Amino acid sequence: MNIQDAIDEKELVKIREVYWGSNSKVLKCLDDMTSSLPSISELISLLNGRYNDGRWNSGMSVSINASRVNLDSTIENLTNIPIYDAINFFNRGYTLCFNDVSHFTPDLKCLKDSGISCFGGGDKALITCYLTPPRSFGILHYDRQHNFFIQREGKKKWTVSEQAAVESPFENLVYPKVTKEFFASMDQQGYQILRPSQCGKVHYELYPNDVLYLPPGFYHVAETEEESSLHFTLTLEPLSFWSEINPHIFSTLISKCKNMNKDIRMLSHEDAKQHIHDCLIELRGSLTEDITEGLMKTHKSNQSPKS
Repeated sequence: MNIQDAIDEKELVKIREVYWGSNSKVLKCLDDMTSSLPSISELISLLNGRYNDGRWNSGMSVSINASRVNLDSTIENLTNIPIYDAINFFNRGYTLCFNDVSHFTPDLKCLKDSGISCFGGGDKALITCYLTPPRSFGILHYDRQHNFFIQREGKKKWTVSEQAAVESPFENLVYPKVTKEFFASMDQQGYQILRPSQCGKVHYELYPNDVLYLPPGFYHVAETEEESSLHFTLTLEPLSFWSEINPHIFSTLISKCKNMNKDIRMLSHEDAKQHIHDCLIELRGSLTEDITEGLMKTHKSNQSPKS
């Protein structure tokens, strides 16, 4: 159950070079990659647990969210609901999101690992799962991550923007929840977010074994018709220079706390200047040697042909 086995090398290169971060792409009938993933009934069994040889084994532990768009366009969203409540919410028309199910089965773990191998990301990858009842509408939004929507069971209709609302967004945006004031504030800061009406739209219908790749910043919303839908989402966080700097700065700080966290109010003017100078040299050297080397190594490995 490997991405590289399901998608030939030319298609993988095309995704990385042509579509990666810039446009959506549908991959049809990837049976080798999707058919071994849990079905709806198998997922429910994994969550509820099983009774074997006189012992009741508990189900898989996972964080569950429930959401629903009502007829009056109001949005209900509940987080961290227990599995026994999830049953009732689903039967009342809520979509259930199961957060990071990559540990559920060996095939899901393989999917996550092969995604990291193909596209990079290290610990920045996860797999979520969405169980959607019939006649359900999703919430219009965009994500900061790269998403692969893998249709396992049922049919799902997607409406996706033709262009990104913003290039390489730093956070997710749920459109119905934001205000004109929010957009105006972002515009003033130079962070211009296009409205959905400015981005155009394209429609996709995903059937079992289809996969939709969606870059960061693209608005999208999904809906079901007369049948339930189960899809898995392979999510890859952007591996950016700035996101890697933050944890590195902190680790540098705590390893040099005697000097790096020194209170400059207790120093003379000259000692304070020297201390700041020394800290900048330490930080610059550490970032230059470690961060640059690590990021370039990751970049190089992602550009190499995959066997």
